[in-house]
Amino acid sequence: MQLVESSSYNANDPNSKVITRTKWATHQDYNYSVVDKCEQERTDCLSQCGGKGANCASDCNSQLSACISAGSGSVETDAIIVLNSSHQFNRPIEIQTLSQEGVSTNLLSAVVYKYSKSLGVKPTQIWGLKQILTTTAYTPSKIDANGIFKSDTKLRKLHSFDSYDASSGNLLQQTTSDGIVSTYAWGYNNSLVSAFTINPGTSALSYSYDHKPLVGLNSTTDPNLRKSYYEYDSYWRFKLSKDHEGNIVNRYRYNYAVEQNGFNDELNVSGSFSVGEQLTFSSLNDNINTGGSTYFWDFGDGTKATSAVQVYKAYASTGTYTVTLKKQNPEYPSKTLTRIIAITPLPIISICDDGPNKIDICEGISPIYGSCTQPANRTPSSSTTLKATVAGGCPPATYTYAWEYQLNGGAWQTLGTDAQVEAPIGFITRKIGNYNVRCRITDGCGRQVTSTTILLAIFKTTNC
Repeated sequence: MQLVESSSYNANDPNSKVITRTKWATHQDYNYSVVDKCEQERTDCLSQCGGKGANCASDCNSQLSACISAGSGSVETDAIIVLNSSHQFNRPIEIQTLSQEGVSTNLLSAVVYKYSKSLGVKPTQIWGLKQILTTTAYTPSKIDANGIFKSDTKLRKLHSFDSYDASSGNLLQQTTSDGIVSTYAWGYNNSLVSAFTINPGTSALSYSYDHKPLVGLNSTTDPNLRKSYYEYDSYWRFKLSKDHEGNIVNRYRYNYAVEQNGFNDELNVSGSFSVGEQLTFSSLNDNINTGGSTYFWDFGDGTKATSAVQVYKAYASTGTYTVTLKKQNPEYPSKTLTRIIAITPLPIISICDDGPNKIDICEGISPIYGSCTQPANRTPSSSTTLKATVAGGCPPATYTYAWEYQLNGGAWQTLGTDAQVEAPIGFITRKIGNYNVRCRITDGCGRQVTSTTILLAIFKTTNC
């Protein structure tokens, strides 16, 4: 279905309206069949064959084929025939604008579009008329009985499309009614205009275009070789344009009900909160789509930084520090965030053994006892308990323990996870060997410290 007529009324005068009439390629004024015309010529030819011999009919049939191949003889008519046969019904042929005052109707303007069927159906010319005429003084366009496309002689050429690329069908040159010629160069696999020139030659004005395919322009260059730049947000929406000096010319912001633009309240610190250990400070995920953001960091120990969303810092001494981050952007309200951190010394761990430390199963040598052995445990048959003492560390002073032992220089094995654990089972059962024991603790800040190693030994001095 096609809109062939629309009207807009004068609010102050219901009897006054402006009418727009569109004649599409399907309009009855353009009904014409080359086949019908050629069949009629064949019929006329055959009617004159009387007495001319058998070859006359054959000649008439040959003329029919040639006639159909030749088309209508009118470029515009052949194009309209192709439009209709290929169901391209959305091409206007003529648009008239009329003014109706009561029963009086006058023509205000008319535009006629002409096409060619080469390279597919392409527009070749636009003709127009802009003067008030009575409807009887104007002849609408049509295809006559001979297949010739005709339009009113008062129409004047407004625009011509001079040439197209033979491979892609893209427009290469056009000319306006005042004689200004424009040419086009295409890039990106013939999908986008890469250059546009007005009046090619010595007085040419040329523009070039750099594209981000499927998104938009990256930049344009004018005849004075000055570039304009275009930027897009994270959703590839047009964000802003800048002139050749980097000044913002246009800016667009997009806001939805569920979208929060601007700086967030995030200030994260991670790492080991110990003297000399590197910490990571970050403020990520700000929803900033334009402008230049600056992050001012104050670490509370007299050092500062103006950097990006993530910085690194190590403190030289213990203490409590107030870290301040000020985020600024000329397009959004600024935000200041603070975070208090405590730099503490690493925890100190010491271990000892309560009970026999080294035992000669032949009893040739008296047992050696651990450094924290209680009097009740100073017998060869006493069990040996390993004890860990921890001081300092990140508050709160809570620790996790991981005891390990190593038999005769082999792999380290888990022994227990309490502050006190029993000696390895091999030592308890007096299995000959050297048992290295150590403890690794983790404080409330996740920092780990490993103790020195205690050697427990079961041996024999004689062949007992």
